[in-house]
Amino acid sequence: MSSLRSALDELRGDDLMDTPAEQLSEDLVELRETAEALEAEWIRRLNAFDARQGWAADGSLSLSA
Repeated sequence: MSSLRSALDELRGDDLMDTPAEQLSEDLVELRETAEALEAEWIRRLNAFDARQGWAADGSLSLSA
């Protein structure tokens, strides 16, 4: 997870004022694809957490409780 955070920090440090529009366009496509892949991974881990009833550790009766 730390490499994911490092990548985000690097992106946040980019000077967008000096970035050509063509590069921004490519970045936007890649960021959207990455965001969708990250969301899919979040769902995969949520399903694994739910299957193991990880939510019960704090006394919850279900994932949505």
